Amino acid sequence: MSYSATPSTLPKEYTIAIKGILSLFIVGTHLCATCAPGEASLWLQLCSALTPLALAFFFFFSGFGLMTQLRLQEARQGGALTKYWSGWLRKRLWGLVKPFLFFFVLAHLLTIVAQGVDTFTWGALGERLLASWSGLRYGVIGPPYPAWFLGELFFLYIFFFLAFRWGVKRWIALLLLVGQTLALILFASRAEFGGYWLRYPLCFAVGVGFALWEQPIYGFMKRYLALSIPMLLLGMVSYVLGIVAPGLQARFFIDTYQASLFLLPILLMTLAKALGLTNLFLAHQQGKMGRSLLLLGDISLEVYLLHMSFVELFHSPVLYIHSVWGYTLATYGATLLGAYLIARYLRPLVRG
Repeated sequence: MSYSATPSTLPKEYTIAIKGILSLFIVGTHLCATCAPGEASLWLQLCSALTPLALAFFFFFSGFGLMTQLRLQEARQGGALTKYWSGWLRKRLWGLVKPFLFFFVLAHLLTIVAQGVDTFTWGALGERLLASWSGLRYGVIGPPYPAWFLGELFFLYIFFFLAFRWGVKRWIALLLLVGQTLALILFASRAEFGGYWLRYPLCFAVGVGFALWEQPIYGFMKRYLALSIPMLLLGMVSYVLGIVAPGLQARFFIDTYQASLFLLPILLMTLAKALGLTNLFLAHQQGKMGRSLLLLGDISLEVYLLHMSFVELFHSPVLYIHSVWGYTLATYGATLLGAYLIARYLRPLVRG
């Protein structure tokens, strides 16, 4: 059976819907960070706990998507990929830079609104732009501050191109990708970048590897379901302990929390397929819930890059919402509406 004819454990529509749900967790975790101790709602606390896994999923999906597209093109073109690679890197990198530039400008404009338009001075704007430039020394790209995700993908796309462009054996190319990623992590560590530069890039390589050996992995997980479910539970326990009791990591030979970020995306996605959850979603994707999730997933990038502006705006001198629930609902509502309008009417300015 050719690769193109093999059903995937991660259909495109399914991953889009999951991205939409994950974007809500990331909004919630930044709302949670603004709350006083004991003030955050259960939803915001849950979002804060799940955001590291959500970010691991985003990198995993990025690597999986690139490798899946490459394998599909290889199957269609019989291995002749010269045309596919022509302009590939330029297009991919511009697809990251373009949304960053749009939301960089928008974030500064909304910051001016949050501080009060009557207080605006060109000198203050210059100071904010200088602060944005200075933040690059610590891996902070922005505002919008979540744009570090695009910064990491910028390097990972280059690494993917260098590893797979010249048709070496897949496992060798994957090793090259991992080696380059480890070099990036080492540099980020020495440069004292934020921990998100250290924890998530290898999840991209895990996604690439899963795309390469998707069917054997899925076949193993489905065949040995009695073993797979305890593995999932162990991964979930390791993740939870890494969140609530990070000091326990010192007792183990390996960082079990980091290992859970590598394994949980694979375990959750393959078991969802094996247990029929993936097919259940696909069968109902044209229903109201399915269409809503697909729409949310379609605007997940805009939600991700826009939400911090509203997190700050609704706790600003101009507009400060004291109620936690009012603050939460206003931020989610404004973010989702703004993201939808941008995706609907300004998409050529945002997407590559």
